[in-house]
Amino acid sequence: MKIYVTKYALTQGIFTQEADKVTASGMAQVPPKRGASVNMAELYHRGEWFRTFPEAVADVRKKIAKKRVSIAKQLAKLDAMEKFFSSSKKGGS
Repeated sequence: MKIYVTKYALTQGIFTQEADKVTASGMAQVPPKRGASVNMAELYHRGEWFRTFPEAVADVRKKIAKKRVSIAKQLAKLDAMEKFFSSSKKGGS
């Protein structure tokens, strides 16, 4: 079964895999690639893969929105630090 993997979407994008098994709990198992140095199946949990491309795109959009909020919080903390240090005495003793 063809699946769309979004586990690494923010760094590698959406990619497709051929899952040979999907468990009742939603775990997708992808068989090891021929000639791979490690002969282990890849496992993806429910929410890390989707059956259709539109579902995968919707998941990535949610990931992007969540990441934007996280980055905005980080920027606010950095701005507060910058403001604190620019208003404190220079020369510090």
